[in-house]
Amino acid sequence: MLPEGGAPAALPGRPAGLQAQSIVALLLCLTHYFTPRCETGFDAFFTVLCLKITPIRAFGNSAGRGQACRVARGRRPNKVVKSLTAEVQNLKQEKQRSEDDKKKLLHQLESRTNEVERLTADVQKLQQEKQRSENELKNKLETEKKEVESLTAEVQKLQQEKQRSEKELKNQLDTRTNEGGTSSASQSSKGHVIKVEVVQWKNCICLKNTSRKDQELGGWTLKVQITDKEPISYTFEKSFKLSPGKTLTVGGPNYSSYNKTDLVWEDLKPWSNGDKLQVFLISNSGEIQHISVHSE
Repeated sequence: MLPEGGAPAALPGRPAGLQAQSIVALLLCLTHYFTPRCETGFDAFFTVLCLKITPIRAFGNSAGRGQACRVARGRRPNKVVKSLTAEVQNLKQEKQRSEDDKKKLLHQLESRTNEVERLTADVQKLQQEKQRSENELKNKLETEKKEVESLTAEVQKLQQEKQRSEKELKNQLDTRTNEGGTSSASQSSKGHVIKVEVVQWKNCICLKNTSRKDQELGGWTLKVQITDKEPISYTFEKSFKLSPGKTLTVGGPNYSSYNKTDLVWEDLKPWSNGDKLQVFLISNSGEIQHISVHSE
């Protein structure tokens, strides 16, 4: 209860200003004691403050003041040490976990690096094999291209020779036809004894060996052209030969008077009166051995 003047009464036996300082110090000590803090500097401040201030009568005696200072100096620092120790242990554990994670990541990185190196080596090997295959294929294509070009040139040359031979043969036939009129004409090369005859009414062609020796006709060609139709050719087998005095009859599929020694030529079509029939016998060396032209 305040006196009539409104100011608080001073404690007996102590000046009013010193009593006020003691009360403030006590309040600060109590506030710090019941407030959870960890700042070491703050604890030291209150410890010094308790030591500097002279006896606080609010506690009644010097024992109470000493107990307050011990509370400020003893209990709080122990809790701070424990808290800091626990925090340090947590930090060490986190550091250990971080190091373990770091080791795992380094191991994974090393594994990935090794895998990448292996894959890179495989890719390089595949690229080298691909390049080698492409080079081999390119060389092979170039070689085949040269072979094709060579064969094409050879075919063109043969075609030119064929055209030239056909042209010469046609000129000879035209000459023979003009000389013979509507009659038949024939020519045999000197030194050959194969006689070629055309049997008009039977639609067949006869080849006769007029010599006393076997005549090898293997690879020889019998060529026939009827009027302006496409010429047809028949090539004898390599082992074919005609005995002395023997006659080989070559007829088309409609020829009905075949003997066992006769030859059936499937491509030989029948001809009729008025058709111009040209027959050529060509040796295996390409030499024309016989030419005959028949027209009615």
